[in-house]
Amino acid sequence: MKTIHINCKGSIKNCILIIFFYFLISLQLFAQSLDLISLSLEDKTSEPNKTNLYIPDILGYNTFKCDFHLHTVFSDGAVWPTVRVNEAVRDGLDVIAITDHLPGRKNKEYISGDHNSSYDIALPSAKSKGITLIKGAELTFSAKNGHYNALFITDANAIADSVSIFKCIDVAVSQGAFITWNHPCWRLSKNDVNPEIQGKLISEGKINGVEVFNSNNIYPLGLYLCANENFVFMSGSDAHNPIQKTEGQFSRPLTLVFAENKSEAAIKKALFGGRTLVLSHNIFAGRESYLRAMFDACIKLSFSSGKCIITNVSDIPFKLQINEESSEMNVKEKASVTYKIKGDKKKLHIKVLNMLVNNDKYLVFTEESIL
Repeated sequence: MKTIHINCKGSIKNCILIIFFYFLISLQLFAQSLDLISLSLEDKTSEPNKTNLYIPDILGYNTFKCDFHLHTVFSDGAVWPTVRVNEAVRDGLDVIAITDHLPGRKNKEYISGDHNSSYDIALPSAKSKGITLIKGAELTFSAKNGHYNALFITDANAIADSVSIFKCIDVAVSQGAFITWNHPCWRLSKNDVNPEIQGKLISEGKINGVEVFNSNNIYPLGLYLCANENFVFMSGSDAHNPIQKTEGQFSRPLTLVFAENKSEAAIKKALFGGRTLVLSHNIFAGRESYLRAMFDACIKLSFSSGKCIITNVSDIPFKLQINEESSEMNVKEKASVTYKIKGDKKKLHIKVLNMLVNNDKYLVFTEESIL
């Protein structure tokens, strides 16, 4: 940055005029600061440290990496909408949704625009960079009422005019929205469903998915509801501040969507069809059929001379427990390990310790060995 030196040898009046001139310039620079933040991140997307996280396609579908829970300055976030697009490019994502809070707008005194502005601002950048941007909003009245993401909405302003959480969701549903119950029972002491609110919404079939992973947290109630009550497994970063990239690891929560392509229509069809897994801090959660398909796509087993060669072709490390032995077997990304088969066992009992089917229940299966 160039240093500006002010010569104050002249009259006091001239000095005041010069200082005032630079004050006006500083105001203009401040007004452009959000765009400068965006540009700095945009430049970084072309750097060689861009994440290319390989997660295989499964069951005849493409696997798309998605973050459906993001905030910007148009609610209580700290970044301009295009920053979310640039972060998605940097992190190798395919689909994102900006879900600023409704009905309130924390920064409305400082930033003009309406409740659709964050989407409208981010959309051209998303299109030019190959990111599918889903129009969404987070419907929030109080912790007791719960927070809900409405994805695939058409007009956030119409939802914001609602006077209750029920009316908000009704309007969103009328727009064809997919509704996710975010971080269930966040900030509540009792870890169950409020019958007057969530109970009513569930009984009316207005909640489609529940967050299992949010930010750095796992929500056991979300995992239980998805596993036992047939809700769609969902996950999101819930980012308000800039998302920092940590070298050597990928911990941003993702919803993996299995769809024919990454068009908005195909992603919407996949979500309503329940074709998801969630992933955070190298832990998968989801329906057993999808977990097993993902395991088979990531991990290749081969048998030779009383040994099992375990090869991980993905960029996600796995933790296995074989034949109920006490020691864990860590299979790093893009690496192989060897398991020596003891005795004359014809089958291997495999528990995948980073694949959750339910609370304290892991993906478990038996693999036939050929000795």
